Amino acid sequence: MKKRVLYSAGLAAMLALCLVAAPRPLSDVMKEVGPTCGSLKKNLDAGSADMALKDAQQLQKLFKETRQFWAKRKTADAAGFASTGEAALKDIVKATKGGDTTAAKASFETLLGTCKSCHGAHREKGPDGKWKIKGA
Repeated sequence: MKKRVLYSAGLAAMLALCLVAAPRPLSDVMKEVGPTCGSLKKNLDAGSADMALKDAQQLQKLFKETRQFWAKRKTADAAGFASTGEAALKDIVKATKGGDTTAAKASFETLLGTCKSCHGAHREKGPDGKWKIKGA
């Protein structure tokens, strides 16, 4: 009886780890990127470095997920766009930690360029009007 309980608990723990480690669909990640980018821009424009820092740190996590998604699909240009975005976010984090929202705004423009490039290359509107990955 004790062995069954231990076995069941171990199996449940392994299943939980697999579910936690499973990557989210890119559409779920993108649904967070848009509003967080909007908040970052608003906070940079307002000169609110502390709030902009929080947004940039959240975006770093989201761009990491995005890069990993594209790397797993072996889509080098999209993974590269995400990497460029990560580099811009690193600069934004550094600038906002120092209270320099002007420098962060310049890096924000680079970030937006990576979004535009990737969306142009890998996103299309489906017949239902919803956005999807080209060829998916």
